[in-house]
Amino acid sequence: VPGDILAGHACVTLFSEFSLWRFLLLCLCSALLYCGGLILNDCLDYNEDCRERPKRPLPSGAINIRDAYLAWIVSTVLALTICWFISTASFNIALILAVLIILYNGPARKFPGVAFVIMGLCRGFNLLLGASTAIGTSDVAANITPVFLTETLYILAVTYIAYNETKKLPSRMWCMMPFM
Repeated sequence: VPGDILAGHACVTLFSEFSLWRFLLLCLCSALLYCGGLILNDCLDYNEDCRERPKRPLPSGAINIRDAYLAWIVSTVLALTICWFISTASFNIALILAVLIILYNGPARKFPGVAFVIMGLCRGFNLLLGASTAIGTSDVAANITPVFLTETLYILAVTYIAYNETKKLPSRMWCMMPFM
């Protein structure tokens, strides 16, 4: 997760002054959003895990599901709050990322193709979060846009391949997509 922040920041460092403090805070926000997404995923998988994986922390009772939902909310709100203090761009990108995480873990699960796109966008917006301290100038947009699209498409392809790997590998084109 910090790799996306570093990559995003590296794309814009020529256009902004490097701030180790902001960089570390953005890494923290990214990790909070990511961990929150993992927790939300476990909460939404609770019924399935009770049937198929009863020894996992939530179904076994090691962690109360209400506490898990609370941990998701706290981590997401904390990330958004920190981003609010970093910059408006950081907050807006983190908010979009939080919505994408909810969509990925919730309604998109019913539509795998949509889920692949949303997962790609999650990683793309995480990259934008790293660039968010310098977003606003045309030079930044020109440098970050191709990297954003590349990251988004790369993760979309990898997610698609991973989804199908236990059944049958997708077409050769899809398998080559991450390398392209």
